[in-house]
Amino acid sequence: MNLLDYDIFAFQWPVYSDYELVRHKGAAGNLLSPKIRVSGNKKRLYNPLTVPGLHRSFSALSNNAEDILGFIKTYGLIGIDPKSESVDDIIKCKKELSGVLKVIDINFEFSRKLKKIAKERIEEGKGSLGDTNMPIKIVANLFNTWAQKYLNQIEIKLVPFDRKGQSVITYQVYPKTLLAAFWILSMRELSGYRFKCCEFCGKPFSIGEGGARVDKSTCSVKCRKNLSLRS
Repeated sequence: MNLLDYDIFAFQWPVYSDYELVRHKGAAGNLLSPKIRVSGNKKRLYNPLTVPGLHRSFSALSNNAEDILGFIKTYGLIGIDPKSESVDDIIKCKKELSGVLKVIDINFEFSRKLKKIAKERIEEGKGSLGDTNMPIKIVANLFNTWAQKYLNQIEIKLVPFDRKGQSVITYQVYPKTLLAAFWILSMRELSGYRFKCCEFCGKPFSIGEGGARVDKSTCSVKCRKNLSLRS
């Protein structure tokens, strides 16, 4: 295996056999934010970084507790607490991630239009617009600022790697929470691995280089037809 093909992200996240919504009352008898807690004993492990657009699926969730529970039953708690998490805390994290993804989308679209205008100017002999990647550089700097708070949820280790029978040293990045994995997936989007959610079924699909058109709104012909009928 080529060292460049080596997956630097080592991550296994648990999903328990069942989760439940727990509602509590405060001292005044008022209902507090429900919690989602582990209720099953068995668990399976998976790598969230191999699930295309998982961060987009999370950010697109409604604030409905049952919808959030359904996501967690499939992908596990996000890592605020290993056994129980407040729905309000999950919504707060979801909104923060949604805001970041919105900024990424706006800047990619702006950069795309800027490059189109720059190409037209050059073809017309009007000269260059300069650095058309500036919007992406701006959002990258903003992303670095946001990501600082999650650095304690990511660990980097040096590990041995066998290359053609010769042992070499490389590194692996270990996200400690599902939330940290969402941020890594968002970071990958800045490198071109972009996704958006289908406007009909909600399933994430790849856009941009190697994927669908950036202005495509559905993941398939079937969803496009169903969306048209629903409209």
